[in-house]
Amino acid sequence: MAFLRVLTIFILAIAAHSKLPSYNINPQQITISGLSSGGFMAVQMHFAFSSIFKGAAIFAGGPFYCAQSSMISATTACMSSPSLIPLQSLISKVQQLSDAGSIDSIDHLKNQNVFLFSGTADTVVYQGVMQDLAAMYENFGAKTTKKFDLPAQHSFPTDNYGNQCNYQGEPYINNCGYNGAHEFYKVLYGSSLVAPIPEIDENLQNFDQSDYSSYTSSFHSKGYLYVPKKCQAGNSCGLHVALHGCLQTLDDISDGYVRHVGINEVAEANDIIVLYPQIKKSILYPMNPNGCWDWWGYSDGFLSSGNYVTKKGVQMSALIQMIKDLGVKSDQELFNY
Repeated sequence: MAFLRVLTIFILAIAAHSKLPSYNINPQQITISGLSSGGFMAVQMHFAFSSIFKGAAIFAGGPFYCAQSSMISATTACMSSPSLIPLQSLISKVQQLSDAGSIDSIDHLKNQNVFLFSGTADTVVYQGVMQDLAAMYENFGAKTTKKFDLPAQHSFPTDNYGNQCNYQGEPYINNCGYNGAHEFYKVLYGSSLVAPIPEIDENLQNFDQSDYSSYTSSFHSKGYLYVPKKCQAGNSCGLHVALHGCLQTLDDISDGYVRHVGINEVAEANDIIVLYPQIKKSILYPMNPNGCWDWWGYSDGFLSSGNYVTKKGVQMSALIQMIKDLGVKSDQELFNY
C-alpha cells in the first residue's frame, strides 16, 4: 500500500508538469505582440519565424539585433540614443542570417501587417528607435501601421485601466483613452474583427513552464493561457502570443499584464487563444534583474554567441515549442527546425 501511495504521488507530480493542452489552431492566424523588452523579443520572434507568425504588434520596442549582444548598446543606442543605431548594418545582418537559414527566409515578411506604437512622451525607448524599426520592416516589404502621435509614456495604452497617460512607472499600463489591444488586433486580423466583449475569468488558466525552461532561459515557473469558450469547444481559432515588458513580471505586478491590457476581451469576441509566457528576475546567472526578455544575449551565457536572435535561441525555441504543443501541427513544413 505504501508503494502504491508513493507511485500515485509520483504520477500526480508528472501530471502537474504536463505540457500545454492542444487546440484546433488555424496556422494562418498566428500573431505576436510585445511591450518594451517584450517588443524587442516579439521583433526577434517575428523575424526568426516569419513563416509562422503572420503579423506583429510592437509597443516601444526596436530593430532586430539592435543590441548586437551588448547590454551597453541595449541601454544606450537602442533606448535613448537612436542616432547610434547602425540601421543599414542591422538590415544587412538580417539578410545574412536569412541567407544562412539561421532565421526564416526574410521574404515571408513581405506584405505582412505590422502595428507599431510609440508614445510622444516615452522617455525610456525614444521614438527614433521605433522609427528605425518601421524603416527596417518597410525595407523588407512589410505593411506598417504606425501610431506615433499619442502623448503616452513608456506603457501599454488602454481606454479603461492604468495610470495617467504620461505617467512612468508600474504597472507600465496607462489609461490613454486609446484601446491599444483592439487597434493592433484590427491591423493584424483585418476587417472581419468584431468589437471586444468582457473576458471570462474561468477562461484564463495557468500552466507550468518548467517543461520549457533551461538554466539560462529565465522563465518563471508559471505562464498563462486565455482560451475563449468557442476554442474550448473545438472551433478553429487563431493564436496570439503576448509578451510583457521589463518590471512586469508576476513578482512585480502579479497578473496585471495578463488581465488588464485588453487583449483577452478582443480574443474572446474573435476566437483567438492568447499565450502569455512569463519571465522572472534573476541576479547572477543569467543576469536579468528587471525580468526582461532576452534581446541582448544574456541567455547565451557570459560570451554571447548571438544565438539569442536566431531559431536556436534558448527563449526563442522554447516559445516555438509552446506553440507546437498548443496544437499547431508539428508535421507542417514550417516546424522543421
